[in-house]
Amino acid sequence: MTTKDTPNLESLRLKYALILNLIICVLEVVGLALAVKRDGVLHIDYYTQQSNILSFVACAVMAYYLWRKLQRPKTTVPHWAILLKYASVVSLTITLLVVLFILIPMAVPAMGFWSAAGSMLLSTSMTYTHTLCPILALVLFLYFERHEFGGRKDVLWGLAPTGFYAALALLMNILKWWHGPYPFLFIYDQPLWQTIGYAIVILGGGIGIAKCLELINRKIGGNKKTRRSGSQD
Repeated sequence: MTTKDTPNLESLRLKYALILNLIICVLEVVGLALAVKRDGVLHIDYYTQQSNILSFVACAVMAYYLWRKLQRPKTTVPHWAILLKYASVVSLTITLLVVLFILIPMAVPAMGFWSAAGSMLLSTSMTYTHTLCPILALVLFLYFERHEFGGRKDVLWGLAPTGFYAALALLMNILKWWHGPYPFLFIYDQPLWQTIGYAIVILGGGIGIAKCLELINRKIGGNKKTRRSGSQD
């Protein structure tokens, strides 16, 4: 690769990243619209819905700054926009993994494996919110975007929406204002140790996911940790 080729490759990468961000925005609208059509309302008490709304906002913001950078190469993405995108990818990854390793296994005794997997991954809105959007967001974040992070504090910010949802959902269930909406949140229908165990696994796993995404993005992109206020993406 010559020095002359590098700017052209960088411009091509930015264009792919912009296109993928816009595609995810469209898929999020389709998925959430199908959820409303199915249920009559948008159930924002579901982590899936919240994480996909966050993804739509984060991708729209990132698409705007990528478009500006393509017009003016010296443009930098604000750190808050990077953290918003990072948090949305962490949230969607948790959504996908919870579906694969908790919700589908829970449904298997009643539905069988293939019916449970098909229902959770390839049924109406869940095709988008459980499968397509999380996978595309991961591919985009890890291979087409180059972000610089400021270390442990940024990793915790990446997990902030999940922590907020967990605290809110537990409080609402304790007060009996919500019932679930996920089986592992049925705190009055299961032993206390089981509720605590789910919380530790999901939140602990979330911290691990956030750190792994940060490390992989940095390794693939060749970026080092930084405390600057912007990114070169």
